[in-house]
Amino acid sequence: FAFGIGAAIASFTATASNPNSYTLLLIIAGASSLPATVYIQVVKRRVLPLDSHSVATPARTRKGGYLEALRQPVVSRVALANLAYFLAGVAVWEVGISVYLKNTAGFDESSIGILFSVNCVTIVFVQLVLTRLIEGRQRLHVLIGGLALWIACFIGVAVATATLDGTALFISLVVIAAVIGIAEC
Repeated sequence: FAFGIGAAIASFTATASNPNSYTLLLIIAGASSLPATVYIQVVKRRVLPLDSHSVATPARTRKGGYLEALRQPVVSRVALANLAYFLAGVAVWEVGISVYLKNTAGFDESSIGILFSVNCVTIVFVQLVLTRLIEGRQRLHVLIGGLALWIACFIGVAVATATLDGTALFISLVVIAAVIGIAEC
């Protein structure tokens, strides 16, 4: 959700024609982290007593952990599938699509920010519903379904940018951004 808010702010703040607008965007991003930092410090002091008996054991002395989990074949396959999913889909969407839309499709920063905001709002509202729907199902099948949606969305972006323009293109990309948000869940 924070990414969506950031995208909305960025779409109205940063423009390629004004490089100083990126400095303002970085200042806004840094300032937006301050309340969370203060909150975490306050909560940490209230939740964790300062006596030495309450300090948790370091991760390396506890049994289990990420390395032990990754030794399990099913967990390592899901981790590799998630990595492939990220590299093939999320990274392309987060980085490549904005460059493509700006340089090839002729979109301005505000329109691209709106697409990212729609994507993030969809994630926020759909994630809890989907989590309940997939409860008890094999996660790998759900991941494959998400990948299939990604493929369909990227084909949709290619077809839409090749055949549509103006408002029709923008509306189709808003719908695709929402579907990508569902796939990200």
